[in-house]
Amino acid sequence: MEGYAERLAFCLCAPVVAHPTWASIITPEQKSKATTHRLAQLMSGKLDEGATDYEAMLWLSTASLDSPLDRHAYKIYAYLFRKYYPEQASEIFSDNEGVFLDKHMEEPLLRELKMKIYKSQKEHLKRGS
Repeated sequence: MEGYAERLAFCLCAPVVAHPTWASIITPEQKSKATTHRLAQLMSGKLDEGATDYEAMLWLSTASLDSPLDRHAYKIYAYLFRKYYPEQASEIFSDNEGVFLDKHMEEPLLRELKMKIYKSQKEHLKRGS
């Protein structure tokens, strides 16, 4: 995406990517928050680094409804959930769950997930054109 207008259009039009079986449970409020986080990422100059952490959290949330998350995905989900919903996270997770990600294991997995989501969003928009 070359220009600012294209990047802005992406932020406003890209779909929230969720596990296909559970995509319908993403609420309008969550979709709106995803757009807001994308716009913030655009403003920080990091749009091409992949989907937002919020979008990754939504994907993991819906994927967990289809099958249990492995320990790394669970740790990433706990980390992201704690980031966006700290009050609820303290009721759901133990004090040490989701506090940090291992820089050699979970951080690369999170980056990979965010790039996959981002590429899927770009493909969706390309097909819609």
